[in-house]
Amino acid sequence: MKKGFWVIAALVLLSIVVSVIFISMMPDQVPMHYNAAGQVDRIGSKYENLIFPGAMVVIGASLLLAGQKKDLKRSEEVVVLSTGISLLVVFNVLNVILLYKALTYEPGATLDMEVSKLIFVILGVLFVVLGNVMPKVRRNNMIGLRTRWSKSSDAVWQKSQRFGGIASVICGVLLLIGALFFTGGAAVVILIVLVAAWIILCTGASYVYYKKSISSGG
Repeated sequence: MKKGFWVIAALVLLSIVVSVIFISMMPDQVPMHYNAAGQVDRIGSKYENLIFPGAMVVIGASLLLAGQKKDLKRSEEVVVLSTGISLLVVFNVLNVILLYKALTYEPGATLDMEVSKLIFVILGVLFVVLGNVMPKVRRNNMIGLRTRWSKSSDAVWQKSQRFGGIASVICGVLLLIGALFFTGGAAVVILIVLVAAWIILCTGASYVYYKKSISSGG
Protein backbone atom coordinates (compact mmCIF):
# COMPACT_ATOMS: atom_id res chain seq x y z
CA MET A 1 0.00 0.00 0.00
CA LYS A 2 1.32 3.47 -0.88
CA LYS A 3 2.27 5.89 1.90
CA GLY A 4 -0.72 8.18 1.39
CA PHE A 5 -3.16 5.33 1.81
CA TRP A 6 -1.37 4.28 5.00
CA VAL A 7 -2.15 7.79 6.27
CA ILE A 8 -5.84 7.23 5.50
CA ALA A 9 -5.78 3.91 7.36
CA ALA A 10 -4.02 5.57 10.31
CA LEU A 11 -6.62 8.37 10.49
CA VAL A 12 -9.45 5.82 10.53
CA LEU A 13 -7.73 3.82 13.27
CA LEU A 14 -7.08 7.03 15.23
CA SER A 15 -10.79 7.87 15.21
CA ILE A 16 -11.64 4.45 16.62
CA VAL A 17 -8.97 4.52 19.34
CA VAL A 18 -9.82 8.08 20.43
CA SER A 19 -13.55 7.30 20.52
CA VAL A 20 -13.05 4.15 22.61
CA ILE A 21 -10.87 6.05 25.11
CA PHE A 22 -13.38 8.89 25.50
CA ILE A 23 -16.40 6.57 25.69
CA SER A 24 -14.72 4.49 28.41
CA MET A 25 -14.60 7.61 30.62
CA MET A 26 -18.16 8.85 29.91
CA PRO A 27 -21.31 8.28 31.97
CA ASP A 28 -23.91 6.05 30.29
CA GLN A 29 -26.06 9.00 29.17
CA VAL A 30 -24.48 12.01 27.45
CA PRO A 31 -25.59 14.94 25.23
CA MET A 32 -26.06 13.81 21.64
CA HIS A 33 -27.43 16.92 19.95
CA TYR A 34 -27.34 20.69 20.38
CA ASN A 35 -29.86 23.17 18.98
CA ALA A 36 -29.01 26.43 17.22
CA ALA A 37 -28.69 28.22 20.58
CA GLY A 38 -26.06 25.75 21.73
CA GLN A 39 -28.40 24.04 24.20
CA VAL A 40 -28.64 20.29 24.59
CA ASP A 41 -31.92 19.05 23.09
CA ARG A 42 -31.29 15.30 23.19
CA ILE A 43 -29.58 12.96 25.65
CA GLY A 44 -28.61 9.48 24.47
CA SER A 45 -26.38 6.49 25.06
CA LYS A 46 -22.68 7.18 25.07
CA TYR A 47 -22.27 4.40 22.51
CA GLU A 48 -24.00 6.56 19.91
CA ASN A 49 -20.64 8.31 19.69
CA LEU A 50 -19.43 5.29 17.70
CA ILE A 51 -21.50 6.48 14.73
CA PHE A 52 -18.87 9.04 13.74
CA PRO A 53 -15.90 6.63 13.68
CA GLY A 54 -18.18 4.08 12.00
CA ALA A 55 -18.78 6.56 9.18
CA MET A 56 -15.04 7.15 8.93
CA VAL A 57 -14.43 3.41 8.61
CA VAL A 58 -16.81 3.31 5.64
CA ILE A 59 -15.20 6.36 4.03
CA GLY A 60 -11.69 5.07 4.67
CA ALA A 61 -12.51 1.62 3.29
CA SER A 62 -13.97 3.17 0.14
CA LEU A 63 -10.86 5.28 -0.38
CA LEU A 64 -8.53 2.36 0.20
CA LEU A 65 -10.46 0.25 -2.30
CA ALA A 66 -10.29 3.10 -4.81
CA GLY A 67 -6.54 3.28 -4.32
CA GLN A 68 -6.10 -0.38 -5.19
CA LYS A 69 -7.40 0.05 -8.73
CA LYS A 70 -4.68 -0.97 -11.16
CA ASP A 71 -5.69 1.64 -13.73
CA LEU A 72 -5.55 4.51 -11.22
CA LYS A 73 -3.34 7.22 -12.67
CA ARG A 74 -1.03 9.42 -10.66
CA SER A 75 -3.26 12.51 -11.01
CA GLU A 76 -6.29 10.53 -9.85
CA GLU A 77 -4.34 9.08 -6.95
CA VAL A 78 -3.39 12.58 -5.80
CA VAL A 79 -7.05 13.61 -5.94
CA VAL A 80 -8.19 10.57 -3.94
CA LEU A 81 -5.48 11.11 -1.32
CA SER A 82 -6.01 14.87 -1.02
CA THR A 83 -9.76 14.52 -0.68
CA GLY A 84 -9.62 11.51 1.62
CA ILE A 85 -6.98 12.81 4.00
CA SER A 86 -8.61 16.27 4.24
CA LEU A 87 -12.03 14.75 4.88
CA LEU A 88 -10.77 12.34 7.53
CA VAL A 89 -8.75 15.04 9.30
CA VAL A 90 -11.86 17.22 9.47
CA PHE A 91 -13.96 14.31 10.75
CA ASN A 92 -11.35 13.46 13.38
CA VAL A 93 -11.28 17.04 14.67
CA LEU A 94 -15.08 17.23 14.79
CA ASN A 95 -15.20 13.83 16.49
CA VAL A 96 -12.79 14.96 19.23
CA ILE A 97 -14.78 18.17 19.76
CA LEU A 98 -18.06 16.28 20.17
CA LEU A 99 -16.50 13.61 22.39
CA TYR A 100 -14.90 16.22 24.62
CA LYS A 101 -18.14 18.18 24.97
CA ALA A 102 -20.01 14.96 25.83
CA LEU A 103 -17.38 13.97 28.41
CA THR A 104 -17.27 17.37 30.13
CA TYR A 105 -20.98 18.21 29.89
CA GLU A 106 -22.68 19.70 32.94
CA PRO A 107 -26.51 20.02 33.12
CA GLY A 108 -27.60 23.45 31.92
CA ALA A 109 -24.36 24.14 30.06
CA THR A 110 -24.45 25.27 26.43
CA LEU A 111 -22.18 24.49 23.53
CA ASP A 112 -19.21 26.85 23.54
CA MET A 113 -19.76 29.27 20.67
CA GLU A 114 -16.02 29.25 19.99
CA VAL A 115 -16.46 25.57 19.12
CA SER A 116 -19.10 26.44 16.54
CA LYS A 117 -16.65 28.93 15.06
CA LEU A 118 -14.03 26.20 14.85
CA ILE A 119 -16.47 23.94 13.02
CA PHE A 120 -17.13 26.80 10.59
CA VAL A 121 -13.41 27.17 9.98
CA ILE A 122 -12.91 23.43 9.45
CA LEU A 123 -15.73 23.25 6.91
CA GLY A 124 -14.40 26.35 5.18
CA VAL A 125 -10.96 24.81 4.81
CA LEU A 126 -12.52 21.58 3.53
CA PHE A 127 -14.40 23.47 0.82
CA VAL A 128 -11.23 25.29 -0.24
CA VAL A 129 -9.36 21.97 -0.50
CA LEU A 130 -12.25 20.47 -2.47
CA GLY A 131 -12.23 23.45 -4.81
CA ASN A 132 -8.57 22.93 -5.61
CA VAL A 133 -9.04 19.22 -6.21
CA MET A 134 -12.14 19.21 -8.42
CA PRO A 135 -10.62 20.70 -11.60
CA LYS A 136 -7.99 17.92 -11.60
CA VAL A 137 -10.49 15.06 -11.54
CA ARG A 138 -11.14 13.07 -14.69
CA ARG A 139 -14.61 11.72 -15.43
CA ASN A 140 -15.41 8.96 -12.91
CA ASN A 141 -18.18 7.56 -10.72
CA MET A 142 -16.69 8.42 -7.33
CA ILE A 143 -15.17 11.90 -7.03
CA GLY A 144 -16.14 15.36 -8.25
CA LEU A 145 -19.29 17.16 -9.32
CA ARG A 146 -21.17 14.09 -10.50
CA THR A 147 -24.55 14.68 -12.11
CA ARG A 148 -26.06 12.86 -15.06
CA TRP A 149 -25.31 15.99 -17.08
CA SER A 150 -21.68 16.43 -16.04
CA LYS A 151 -20.97 12.77 -16.82
CA SER A 152 -22.41 13.04 -20.34
CA SER A 153 -19.04 13.85 -21.91
CA ASP A 154 -15.44 14.74 -21.05
CA ALA A 155 -15.94 18.33 -22.19
CA VAL A 156 -19.01 18.89 -20.00
CA TRP A 157 -17.28 17.12 -17.11
CA GLN A 158 -14.21 19.36 -17.28
CA LYS A 159 -16.26 22.57 -17.43
CA SER A 160 -18.47 21.39 -14.57
CA GLN A 161 -15.48 20.56 -12.38
CA ARG A 162 -13.87 23.91 -13.13
CA PHE A 163 -17.04 25.74 -12.15
CA GLY A 164 -17.50 23.53 -9.08
CA GLY A 165 -13.93 24.17 -8.01
CA ILE A 166 -14.32 27.93 -8.19
CA ALA A 167 -17.68 27.76 -6.40
CA SER A 168 -16.20 25.56 -3.67
CA VAL A 169 -13.32 27.94 -3.00
CA ILE A 170 -15.69 30.91 -2.84
CA CYS A 171 -18.01 28.99 -0.49
CA GLY A 172 -15.03 28.02 1.69
CA VAL A 173 -13.76 31.59 1.90
CA LEU A 174 -17.24 32.86 2.79
CA LEU A 175 -17.45 30.23 5.54
CA LEU A 176 -14.10 31.36 6.90
CA ILE A 177 -15.27 34.97 6.86
CA GLY A 178 -18.58 33.94 8.45
CA ALA A 179 -16.67 32.36 11.34
CA LEU A 180 -15.48 35.86 12.28
CA PHE A 181 -18.94 37.40 12.50
CA PHE A 182 -21.59 34.75 13.20
CA THR A 183 -22.38 32.38 16.06
CA GLY A 184 -25.31 30.25 17.22
CA GLY A 185 -28.48 30.24 15.13
CA ALA A 186 -27.17 32.84 12.70
CA ALA A 187 -24.15 30.65 11.96
CA VAL A 188 -26.38 27.65 11.27
CA VAL A 189 -28.55 29.66 8.87
CA ILE A 190 -25.51 31.04 7.03
CA LEU A 191 -24.03 27.56 6.75
CA ILE A 192 -27.25 26.06 5.34
CA VAL A 193 -27.69 28.93 2.87
CA LEU A 194 -24.12 28.75 1.59
CA VAL A 195 -24.10 24.97 1.16
CA ALA A 196 -27.55 25.00 -0.47
CA ALA A 197 -26.45 27.77 -2.86
CA TRP A 198 -23.30 25.79 -3.68
CA ILE A 199 -25.30 22.65 -4.49
CA ILE A 200 -27.86 24.52 -6.60
CA LEU A 201 -25.26 26.53 -8.53
CA CYS A 202 -23.01 23.55 -9.23
CA THR A 203 -25.90 21.33 -10.31
CA GLY A 204 -27.34 24.11 -12.45
CA ALA A 205 -23.98 24.80 -14.07
CA SER A 206 -23.56 21.16 -15.10
CA TYR A 207 -27.03 21.28 -16.69
CA VAL A 208 -26.22 24.50 -18.58
CA TYR A 209 -22.94 23.08 -19.88
CA TYR A 210 -24.76 19.93 -20.95
CA LYS A 211 -27.44 21.88 -22.85
CA LYS A 212 -24.78 24.00 -24.57
CA SER A 213 -22.92 20.83 -25.54
CA ILE A 214 -26.09 19.36 -27.05
CA SER A 215 -26.95 22.53 -28.95
CA SER A 216 -23.43 22.79 -30.39
CA GLY A 217 -23.38 19.14 -31.37
CA GLY A 218 -20.66 18.32 -28.81
